[in-house]
Amino acid sequence: MHVDLSSLERNEADWWSRWAEVKWFGGSAYALSSKRFDEPFFNRACLIGCSFSKTMLDSIESYMAERGLQLLTVNSQCRMLRAAALKRGYSPIDEMSVFVSAGPFSSRSGSVRVLEIRNSCLVDWAKVYLLSFYGDLSLLHAVAGVVRRLGRDRKVTLLIAEVDGTEAGVTALYRTERLMGVYCVGTLKEFRRKGVGSALLAKARELAEKEGRTVFLQTLLSDRAEKFYESNGFRKLYTKLIFSKPASKQSGVPVSTSRSPLLRISINRNARDGIHPFPEVFKGFERVEAVKRIFGERTHDVLSSLEVEVVDGMGYLHVDDEKKRIVVNSSYLREGQEEYIYLDVIHELVHIRQLHEGKELFDRRYRYVDRPTELEAYRLTLEEARRIGLDNNRIIDYLRVEWVSDSDFKRFLVNLGVSLPPSTKKRPED
Repeated sequence: MHVDLSSLERNEADWWSRWAEVKWFGGSAYALSSKRFDEPFFNRACLIGCSFSKTMLDSIESYMAERGLQLLTVNSQCRMLRAAALKRGYSPIDEMSVFVSAGPFSSRSGSVRVLEIRNSCLVDWAKVYLLSFYGDLSLLHAVAGVVRRLGRDRKVTLLIAEVDGTEAGVTALYRTERLMGVYCVGTLKEFRRKGVGSALLAKARELAEKEGRTVFLQTLLSDRAEKFYESNGFRKLYTKLIFSKPASKQSGVPVSTSRSPLLRISINRNARDGIHPFPEVFKGFERVEAVKRIFGERTHDVLSSLEVEVVDGMGYLHVDDEKKRIVVNSSYLREGQEEYIYLDVIHELVHIRQLHEGKELFDRRYRYVDRPTELEAYRLTLEEARRIGLDNNRIIDYLRVEWVSDSDFKRFLVNLGVSLPPSTKKRPED
């Protein structure tokens, strides 16, 4: 089966133009930007094909700096373009795989019913989408506005799946030329592994076959969904590398917010010294599953009342156990590796919960590498580190701190179940 890759890319650009502003650079690159959806997926630049020029890349980077964009998507087959991105200071942080329909697929579960959404149910689709991807309805007004417009678009079909009459999952189909793109495949947490996603994909393929269209979809490697799509009759066609460059390395206007490319959070790197509400410095953590595991139903209340103190000092992040607030070194906040800051925040939030539980954070009967409160916090942090794609070497890099000796560090790794390589590096100065 021959599929024109540029047609797939334009289907994606056309679909997301319904959600974000699109700026085209000739016909071979575009950028998405959105103030309503302040997260990386809606704020990125994408290059189509392998042809490029220095002038085009300069124009894209200037626009990215102006809008505070950090992500650049490049076809992994484009060696020269990959090299150009690396030379300009970008680093690959994830991959996006493009799948096309091929071969047999799983039949829909008898308990799952898939319906095409009409005008009266558009808000229901928006609610299920938000609860599936974000876990809350804080963006309902913005998403409902987009979905109402989609409901009037003849290129779009919105599907919703029901299990025993209860809404359980959604997806959206978008048509261009002889293609049907499948987007926003989401299932409510309580209905996962019950055939909902498979039923939605089967319905998409059924409609595409009737119209003589090729079905395709995309998924991030970090989402770990590739085997699921393969089991439902899709095969990988190609991959795209997602590059990131910190705002401090971009030309043009500096920005104060650093968006995490793999997560729906942002970090205010230019927060001034002093005390701030947690959401002003670390935005979007209430939507992070690891944080919800820490605080449960109290997540929003805890984070909205939590304080962060930015100080000109030493170290990284720690908890002031008397004032029950997180303290962050301003230099580390500005210059530290984004993944490390994110993981440090997760770690310190575990300590905040421990304080609420009445635990002693700094029990001097234990060395740092043996202290139960530290090990509890690090174990959850390491789960999150692996989820966002840190390999063993980077995990060891992250764990290495100046105040732990080499012998204690080896015992620390054993306590945490982290395998020790032949030699370990010290954690670099962030």
